[in-house]
Amino acid sequence: MITFRKVTKHNFEDIINLDAGKEGDNHVAKNYYSLLEAFFEHSIDNVRSIYHNKKLVGMVYYYRFNNTIWLHRLMIDEKHQNKGIGKQVLQILLKKIIKEEQPDKIEFLTSNPILLSKASKYGFKKVNNERSKNYYKKYKEHLFVLELK
Repeated sequence: MITFRKVTKHNFEDIINLDAGKEGDNHVAKNYYSLLEAFFEHSIDNVRSIYHNKKLVGMVYYYRFNNTIWLHRLMIDEKHQNKGIGKQVLQILLKKIIKEEQPDKIEFLTSNPILLSKASKYGFKKVNNERSKNYYKKYKEHLFVLELK
């Protein structure tokens, strides 16, 4: 079972110690950086630890910008990758965001080949406009959007 919990003084060090692995490090920032970024740019309340059967397996960071939810980071620890956990997390997370936040759309940037190949299965469409081209030039990541309204 997948659950999301707040980042607290009791679990933040364990979250920092999660490791996306060599391949994952090419596509997602280190968790300490994501926590600092959330703290200074948005709110630490925008970060959730991810548990699978009561075991910490990852972290997600998302926030609202206007009526759009930016799925900013999603990482699963290397020891828990390739087990279908990421798929479960994304399915549950999208339902949670849609129910609780009621956004017009959800967007994310990625260079992760696995997510690039599976985004359409969740209803996301790759954006091909000037904005997305600018993101690609700056970050080398593709922009995806899930239109909800």
